[in-house]
Formats: sequence, structure tokens, C-alpha cells
Amino acid sequence: MLVSIGGDEKNIVVWERDDAKAATDPEAWSVKQVVKDAHPDTLNYLSTYIIGDELYFTTMCAAGVLKLWSRKASSNEFIMKSELLFGRNLQETSAVFSIGEQTLLVLVGGYDSKVHVYTTIRSSDKPTELKFAFSMLGHMNSVKDLAFSAPLGPTKEINYLASCSQDHIIRIWKV
Repeated sequence: MLVSIGGDEKNIVVWERDDAKAATDPEAWSVKQVVKDAHPDTLNYLSTYIIGDELYFTTMCAAGVLKLWSRKASSNEFIMKSELLFGRNLQETSAVFSIGEQTLLVLVGGYDSKVHVYTTIRSSDKPTELKFAFSMLGHMNSVKDLAFSAPLGPTKEINYLASCSQDHIIRIWKV
């Protein structure tokens, strides 16, 4: 499965690959689902996270709206779990990560040079509230991207977050 956004559209497109064909073959991919008018303005950011058969992803639009979505592999239905309004052009990047069995972290970065951390309950089949937890300070200019490492260590409980900024610094955070 591949999820995409693009252009001046407000839509989320889900692609499915024919397993009998190579992933690099353009004919192997077909549109499985389109979520029309997913946002009030042009979509400009997408971040995905897969846990088992659950897909979580965030989308952001030019109007400053972030949405958290979920979908189980056994279902064709996307559920918009949460929505945050940041205002026009304030936030540029996001990342989703699971902490433990029940909690999702949604991190957001942008022009205010901070990484904002929100939490929500992991539930792919119903809406949940994103709750502000805290902000991480460490950059002097806008945060451009966020990425989590794979779980590390003997018990797979050590996680790192990388943030990069227009200040030309990459920060590594232990989560």
C-alpha cells in the first residue's frame, strides 16, 4: 500500500500494488481509494506510521490544519481520529510513533523552532483527542523534518527522534 498527496488537491490517494508485478513497474500500481476533500486547503505534508495491520498517518494543509488518520488493513475505511488547528503556515512537519501498547505520540514542528508533542490513545476504529504534552526546545530556526528511529536495545524500548532545522542543525532526542 502507498498513500500519497500532491498538487493543488485536497485529496488523499491510497494505491495498491499487484504483488505479481515488480514494485518499480508503473502498471503494478492502481488507485484503491480516494478520500476527497480531506482538508479545507491544499495538502502539503504527509507522515505515515505502520503498527502491525494498522496504518496511522498525519496530513497537514496550507490552512494550518493537522489531521491524524487511521486505517486497519482489513478495512477500506479511513477514520479521521483528531484535528488540530495551528493557523496558516505555522507548522511544517509531523511524525507519528507508538509508545507502549496504548499510546501514540504525534510530534509537530515548524516556524516557532519547537517540536510540540501530543499524545492520544491508540485506537484505529474511533476518533480520539490529541492532548498537548510538552514542547521541546533546541533549535534556533524553523523545524523542517522529524523522523523516529526503529526501536533499539535488547528489549526494543530505546527510541530516538531526529529533528532538522533551518538553523543547519540536526538534533537527536532520546524518547
